[in-house]
Amino acid sequence: MKMVLDTDVLRSGLQSPRGASRLLLCAVAEGALRPLVTVAMVLEHEDVLLRPESLEATGLSPDETIRFLDAYIARSEPVPIRQRYRPSIKDPGDELFVEALLNGGGDAIVSFNRRDYLPADIRRASQGMTVVPVLSPGDALRRLAWRPSTTTLFGFPPR
Repeated sequence: MKMVLDTDVLRSGLQSPRGASRLLLCAVAEGALRPLVTVAMVLEHEDVLLRPESLEATGLSPDETIRFLDAYIARSEPVPIRQRYRPSIKDPGDELFVEALLNGGGDAIVSFNRRDYLPADIRRASQGMTVVPVLSPGDALRRLAWRPSTTTLFGFPPR
């Protein structure tokens, strides 16, 4: 299954030693999941995860965060953006994830913020329809049907 992981899932996975987000990152580390990424997404991940509040929440140093991102990107599938799909959703800041999904032939975006992916068109948004499939980390983990080994997240011991 091809998935795009929203930055909120990465931060949650780094922040909490337990939970579906952490297990999704472990699935990436073990090669059971190869998320789709674009250059714009990498820049977004780096920007958000290196903010002081993110570093404090995750307990990682900037160097450890960069090492995590390097490992994550190395285990991801790069997606060239051949076609833009803007504006398509309510939150323009998340358009980059939609573009990665559609250009990469992905199956779903994994995010805690389903509302961010409501259509820009108010009539469709009022019906609760998303532009693309959006799964919670727990739903994504169930669809992946993967069991973790004893491997820890990219060499970082659980907090």
